Amino acid sequence: MGGCCSRRYFEREDGALNYRIIDGRRYHNLSNSVYFLANDDEEAYRLSRYHEVIKDIWGGLFNSPVEEKLRQGARVIDIGCGSGLWILDMANQYPNSKFIGIDISPIHPTESLPPNVKFVQYNVLDVLPYEDFSFDLVHAKFMVAAFTETQWEEKFIPEMIRLARPGGWVEILEGLPVESNGSVTKRIMKASK
Repeated sequence: MGGCCSRRYFEREDGALNYRIIDGRRYHNLSNSVYFLANDDEEAYRLSRYHEVIKDIWGGLFNSPVEEKLRQGARVIDIGCGSGLWILDMANQYPNSKFIGIDISPIHPTESLPPNVKFVQYNVLDVLPYEDFSFDLVHAKFMVAAFTETQWEEKFIPEMIRLARPGGWVEILEGLPVESNGSVTKRIMKASK
């Protein structure tokens, strides 16, 4: 199974498994998941490397104007946190803030976590177990393959907005071409060619 998680994380109550093995790689086996990439240690490593590239291109960990709030103490949720590297980088840089990483797969670290970090295995297509307006920054990246267009429009985006506090920020970063004239997006698109 790899080093990040044990079989018990992938068993349903009925004993069936929430994953399948194809050519030695582990993939989701959930009826409402269209995510076609693997969810194993190799994928966690790929996401971690991709995180480092995007961080370098982006020139930091985020683009929303929340620096001061993070220094003072903010609540941040990363939906689809994957390997958890973004959360860990943020938690180390902003120790006064609280960080929650949500992912359908438990491929994030489970040991030696900073005290301001919590990872939760949960399907975002279900209503997340947090009250409305709970977070100063609602963050997601690399989620384009996770949902259908309808799921994006009817579930994912509304859920992110529901969680953001008034005056808070929702930030979504994808690595695929997007239509935008923003300077940061132009840098990312140029670097990805």
